Amino acid sequence: MPSAEPTTQREALSQMALLAGAPAAKVGRIPDVALRAIWLVSPLIRELGETAPQRTCPDVLHSSAATEVFGLRPTPLHGGLAATVRWWQGRVAA
Repeated sequence: MPSAEPTTQREALSQMALLAGAPAAKVGRIPDVALRAIWLVSPLIRELGETAPQRTCPDVLHSSAATEVFGLRPTPLHGGLAATVRWWQGRVAA
């Protein structure tokens, strides 16, 4: 799959809020110490320990092969977010 330029979740959420005319959401992370404390009592949250690298190491997608071989081009992030916001706004209005 072709991939657009990398962005953080915080940046994407800020762009969506701007497109929707909504205030930007406060985005943060739960400190590791707090997560470890919760893991002691919650098996569901304990599963987050196995996925820690997904939250601490960046995932980098490189789609040049798909672009070269199949001619696929990524949808620009702004365009995809704008379409998503319009879709949600249409569902809320219905």
